[in-house]
Amino acid sequence: MKIIQGNAQHIGNRREQQDDFGFSDMEDAEFTAHGGVIAVLADGMGGMAMGKEAGRTGVRTMLKTYGAKLPEETISQALKRALLRANQAVFDMADAQGLAEDAGATLIAAVIYQEMLCWISVGDSRI
Repeated sequence: MKIIQGNAQHIGNRREQQDDFGFSDMEDAEFTAHGGVIAVLADGMGGMAMGKEAGRTGVRTMLKTYGAKLPEETISQALKRALLRANQAVFDMADAQGLAEDAGATLIAAVIYQEMLCWISVGDSRI
């Protein structure tokens, strides 16, 4: 199966683009053999402070944490662990600015592994 990464964004009539996205390294054959390829999309919550930063922090943390998946860990376990860590990272980032309850992002992540698709989401973002 060949996977081609891509994206498209449109800011619409908003003042700031608060979406963020990222992909794992598809060239890392050792990791893809047990972890597949992950794509992550976050949408900063526009009505809250630091939406852009929350989206970026969520995506970066999700990719980094999932990228530490061990071969014996299931994809579902790794996705859940990464999502919990990303949530904590967004909270910590906002808390450091005194905005712990006023920053957030929706997030969805999908992993393609062999012929299987696994996904996890928080908020109202959908594939």
